[in-house]
Amino acid sequence: MPFASTPFPNPVWLAALVGLLLLVVGVLVGIRLARWVLRYRVGRARRTGAKGEARALRLLEARGWRILEREVAAEGVVRVDGEDQAYTVRADALVKRRRRVCVAEFKGGRGSATIAHRATRRQLLEYALLFDVDGVLLVDAESGRIHEVAFPALRRR
Repeated sequence: MPFASTPFPNPVWLAALVGLLLLVVGVLVGIRLARWVLRYRVGRARRTGAKGEARALRLLEARGWRILEREVAAEGVVRVDGEDQAYTVRADALVKRRRRVCVAEFKGGRGSATIAHRATRRQLLEYALLFDVDGVLLVDAESGRIHEVAFPALRRR
């Protein structure tokens, strides 16, 4: 026997090995694709937000509001189980017209520029509580409208 014959691998094992290899490659490609989609969406949201912010600033200035400060922060404290916990909120701008100073929140997305949107309403309520200003403005960059928002229940206290 000059040549030793080697048995051909079992076709079931070969198919399983190929299937496993394809599965690993598919998972790796899927992970890379998911990361790319996430980066694309985040980038698109940032670009849209930057355009909406620029539009909102132009809208405020066109209506006579002067931008005092952008990305203005206020500190809040909440007591949980008797322990004070500090937190920070950040509004888009502090603006002034005549003698009135207001905090302004810019919204450019569909549906978020309305007081019916729960997150927006809560955000504006928090601004009304924490910022020492004359009012709160909701700037709808998409429709070109500026809404002055007040919470009458806060005045009753």
